[in-house]
Amino acid sequence: MRLLLVWVGAGSLLAWSGHAVAADADASPDAPPPPEKPSRVWLARAGVGLGFATQSQQEALVSAESFGGPRFHVSAEVARMLTERVGLGVLGMYGWREAGVDVGSDHTTTLSQPPVYAEQFAGAALEVPIVFDLGPRRSAEVSLVPFAGLGSGGVGLYRSGPWHGGPLFGGSLQIFAPRAYLGAALGAYFLPLPPPGRTGGHNDLGSYFFSLIVGLDAG
Repeated sequence: MRLLLVWVGAGSLLAWSGHAVAADADASPDAPPPPEKPSRVWLARAGVGLGFATQSQQEALVSAESFGGPRFHVSAEVARMLTERVGLGVLGMYGWREAGVDVGSDHTTTLSQPPVYAEQFAGAALEVPIVFDLGPRRSAEVSLVPFAGLGSGGVGLYRSGPWHGGPLFGGSLQIFAPRAYLGAALGAYFLPLPPPGRTGGHNDLGSYFFSLIVGLDAG
C-alpha cells in the first residue's frame, strides 16, 4: 500500500512540473510575436502632368527667341513594399513640348510654316517610395518618392533633333486615396543633356510639375 502511494505521489509531482514548465514557456518574453500582415504589398500608379521648364542655358536661348510653354509628361510606376512604410520600385516616363512663336502679321505671307520648337524625352529610374497613412481607416496616403535613373531626349526646330543620353533624377510628393484609386502629385525631375548643337547651350529637359495619378494598392 505504501509503495502504491509513493508511485501516485511521484506521478502527480511530475505532471505538475510539466504543466508549470509549459506555462513558463508560453509566458516567456523571449518568444517572438506573430508577424503582422502588411496592409499593402504592391503599389501601382500611372499619371499625366504638366510643369514649368527648369532653367538652363538652352532654356534661356529658347525664351529669348519667344518660344515657351509647359512641358507635359506621362508616367507609370510599380513598387514592392519592403516594410510597412518603405518600398522599392521602377518608374518609366515620357515627356514632350512643342512651342510655337508669334511671327507677327508682317511675316505671315513670307513664312509658309512658322518655326516650332520641339522636345521629346524618355527615361527609366529606380524609386524608393516612403508611405504614410492618413486617417484611422487609411482614407488617404502621403508618399515621398525620390527616384534616379537614365534618360534620353532631343530638341530641334520643326521636329526634335538627335537624341542624347543623361541622368534622370528627381522626386515627388503624392497624396492618394486608395478607395477612389485617384490622387495628385507635386514634384520635379531633371534630365541634364549636352548642347543640342553648335549654337545651343547646356540643356535640361526637366520640369517642376503637377500631375494627376490613378492606381491601386495590392495587399
